[in-house]
Amino acid sequence: MREPLPARPSAGRGAGSPVMYCAVFRCAYNAHMRSARAEPARKRRKTPTNLSLRADLVRRAKRLGLNLSQVVETALEAAIRDAEKDQWLAENQQAIAEYNAFIAKHGLFGDDQRLF
Repeated sequence: MREPLPARPSAGRGAGSPVMYCAVFRCAYNAHMRSARAEPARKRRKTPTNLSLRADLVRRAKRLGLNLSQVVETALEAAIRDAEKDQWLAENQQAIAEYNAFIAKHGLFGDDQRLF
């Protein structure tokens, strides 16, 4: 089950708003994940693996012409990505909270210069 996102400052459009919180979080997380996905294609070889799947699901997938290997690989990638995201959040929760507290107290650089 997913953990809730770390606490963020109250709603609003200025410094520390949920909009700013989300933008900063996405930027840091995406930078982290880009480096994690930088694995060269030559290292992405396939490994034969035995799986136990429900027979009715396999029949339905074959009837629909689905590639079981591709479906499982895509689902596994999504599950790994979600688990890594949750792990990254847990490891960085304190830093995110400290950053949000700093922004709530001091605001963002250039806030007084914004026209929106």
